[in-house]
Amino acid sequence: MRFLSVRCPGAPGVTTVVLALSLRLLVEGVAVADAQQLEFKLTNDPRVISANARLALPNAQRALELLTSANDADSLAVVADATWLSYKYLRSAQESIERILRHAKYPDPLLALHKDQMWQVRLHLLRCLDNRGHLLAQQPQAIATCTEHLAAGVAKLESLLVTLP
Repeated sequence: MRFLSVRCPGAPGVTTVVLALSLRLLVEGVAVADAQQLEFKLTNDPRVISANARLALPNAQRALELLTSANDADSLAVVADATWLSYKYLRSAQESIERILRHAKYPDPLLALHKDQMWQVRLHLLRCLDNRGHLLAQQPQAIATCTEHLAAGVAKLESLLVTLP
């Protein structure tokens, strides 16, 4: 979310108004990107890290749903984009956790576990993204491999989200 301060000169008691702006672009029901990709920055805030991991799940689920239901070129392109976006959210969350662990005097062992679990999910998503060209060419083996890895990644991500704050 991006916050914007606006001065209100007509009201003497009100000096600023804070507006929360969150713009989301949608393509066929998949959140493709935030307006300025605000969520992909490294942070020390556990709420933002948790939110990034939680934003990865609906994209991965939608990609899996599209992959199992329709195999035309347009839906496979949306699958690839949604998988990539999910991967980026997880990468941001994992790199933020690594940053916290690197700079903490007494690192939280649960954060190290979360980092490892996020890496496992990212590997599954990467296995699907590695076959992107074959997937877009509608090759059955690439579709089966991607479906298998997306299903495993979604399952691991759901179990990870249970333990996040």
